[in-house]
Amino acid sequence: MNKLNGYISGMNRYNSGMSFPKLFITLLVFLQLVVYSSCTQYQPPELKKIEDLKLKMRGGDQIELFGKLIFYNPNKAKFKLKSYHLDVYLEDKKITELKDNTKMVIYPEQDFSMNAVANFSLKELEGDIFSSALGLLSSRLQLRFEGNIKIARNGININIPVSHREKVKF
Repeated sequence: MNKLNGYISGMNRYNSGMSFPKLFITLLVFLQLVVYSSCTQYQPPELKKIEDLKLKMRGGDQIELFGKLIFYNPNKAKFKLKSYHLDVYLEDKKITELKDNTKMVIYPEQDFSMNAVANFSLKELEGDIFSSALGLLSSRLQLRFEGNIKIARNGININIPVSHREKVKF
């Protein structure tokens, strides 16, 4: 009979050698860590500046705008950039959109950059803005970016709003 009890207890594959109170406390601590890590509030990456901004005339009335958007990740966590969608305004008139489904790693507490290329037509500039556009080479104009970037952390997608104004000289 004693041999039979030893055989039966050895067959119990759910016996982990841990008592119920220890198992309960371990699971409780694990759940608290999961909840704490998922509730961490992250700071949105900041659009710091625009570098190498250039306008290039294409055929007809088409203009190509290109440059480098410099962001800063203030968090102590690494993210993955999934995509971005930004509306571009020249003197508060929407002229084009920047969209990309680029994938890149954003390292903690570091700058990262995205190349931006967009096309727009001179027909989209009207009235005072058109006369401002004619003086692009000699004056500073207000350029504004509005939209969002999508980042991911631990498989959770986060949409970050972006709003940035900058006086630029072309």
